[in-house]
Amino acid sequence: MTAPAPPSGSHSDEAAAAAAAARRNRAGSVFFLLIAAAMLVSLLPLPLKLAAAAFAVAAVVFGIRYMVAGARAGRGGRWLLMGVLGLLACGYLLLGTAGTAILWPVQSQYEECSRAALTQRAGIDCSVSYEADVKSWFERLTGQPYPG
Repeated sequence: MTAPAPPSGSHSDEAAAAAAAARRNRAGSVFFLLIAAAMLVSLLPLPLKLAAAAFAVAAVVFGIRYMVAGARAGRGGRWLLMGVLGLLACGYLLLGTAGTAILWPVQSQYEECSRAALTQRAGIDCSVSYEADVKSWFERLTGQPYPG
């Protein structure tokens, strides 16, 4: 004797829920891979470091898709917290990349100096020079003394 067949509506509901969960999982995977790519690319030297912004913007798009897919799936879980934290990380990466782009001449000079530094003292001199350059850049831009 076989079990009675389930009503036809419940099978389609299960399939729809499974498809929604699969969309959420796929968007979440791409979202977190893009965040990881943005973080890794931000560690590269200029000008490659600026590509982190492109990865972060793409991650924001997939993060929003992830959050929408999670809401449509209608299931509770940690996906909301992970989505919010991921979007905050994207915002942080975008701000950092924007700061690097704004300070491009000073930052590239510092990176070249640090790359060429062979001793600890030379590295310290690069840092001191970088701080002085940022201070003078700020004062030229705003006309105000550098805070601190």
